[in-house]
Amino acid sequence: MNAIYFFLIPVVNAFNFSAVLIIPLIASILALILNVLRPRDALSNPFQVNKVDALYFLFISSIFISIVVNIFDLQLVNFNHTIALLTGFIFFYLGAERIAQYMSIRSILHVLYLSYLVTLVFGVIEFFLVNFVGMDISGFVYRPTVLDYVPEFLGIGLIRNRSFFEESVYYAGYLGVMMPILSYYLWYEQESKFHRILFVLLSIASCFMAFSVSFFLFFPAGICFTFICKNIFDKKITKTMVFMYGLIFCILIIILSSPTLQQLMFFNKLEGDSLTDRSVKLSLTLQAMSEAGIWNTLFGYGPGSYFNLGILPGVSVYLNYWRDLGFFGVVTYTIYAIVFLVELFRIKTPFGTALFVSALMTQLFFLTSSIYYYPHYFLPMVFYKLIIKQKEN
Repeated sequence: MNAIYFFLIPVVNAFNFSAVLIIPLIASILALILNVLRPRDALSNPFQVNKVDALYFLFISSIFISIVVNIFDLQLVNFNHTIALLTGFIFFYLGAERIAQYMSIRSILHVLYLSYLVTLVFGVIEFFLVNFVGMDISGFVYRPTVLDYVPEFLGIGLIRNRSFFEESVYYAGYLGVMMPILSYYLWYEQESKFHRILFVLLSIASCFMAFSVSFFLFFPAGICFTFICKNIFDKKITKTMVFMYGLIFCILIIILSSPTLQQLMFFNKLEGDSLTDRSVKLSLTLQAMSEAGIWNTLFGYGPGSYFNLGILPGVSVYLNYWRDLGFFGVVTYTIYAIVFLVELFRIKTPFGTALFVSALMTQLFFLTSSIYYYPHYFLPMVFYKLIIKQKEN
């Protein structure tokens, strides 16, 4: 059951009958129940708190403080968002870390790779069926939310794919988080050239089929930032770094030298409804916070407060944390994120670098994405705890 949980991590929308009780959550609960029944249970291997955990606990405390401050204004929507915040923390971090103790890092990576392949193949099949066969697979694959999804890209009438996710941007977020981790697995933990080639081809194809502008901005930027920092602190340049710099430089030259590509990839996005929608949501949140009293400024309006305020939710995790949990919530989360990234950067191994890029992708996607509770976002934290325990043993 432990391996099944990691395999089902990306199945968060398709094939689910509930937007709350999603398949990875069910798998996590079942795996935890089975593990508790083992002789080696939680009592014999207690959860150890490090400074990253402590900072995340502090962020979690902001949720309860915000609830207390807004206790007389809360509605069912607020409690639903509170449950979503706590579910990710309890089952996709604490629970997943407990589940992972019964597996080796290599075996977890292997399962995640198989899951990744299935997710991408499903997305490719979806893309071709929708765009070239005219078959809407939503009639065969049940989704609890976002049933009618027809976002075009490149101005040529093609529909972006989303695989098991609600929307393409969340699918792209999954790709951004998983690609660094699985690159480490394929190049350092196994020697199959076939799987390396398959991984590269499927990943490139899926990135373009999902066609998220956020991904095309964040992923190269994250890679460049990582290698620049490595160069500065390690004071050495490897062949891999030279290759990555050269590749990114060539891509930038191609894009900058082609006004058509610039128009298709970026300016169409800026001129369309997407930017207008984001701007409206941003202005509504800014107005709400500008009118907030001292307590709401410090501790927010409560989880899911957009419903109480009668406004649209922001399209940024950080923006929503600011409105919902106030200054205290967004600052504690930002401090946690920075400290966690620093701790990963200090791990002087290829796996540590992969986890750093993956965690950095999570935080970058949180700038333009509103969903924070997907289980793959917690994987860098889970692997970090496993690395720490390995060092202690």
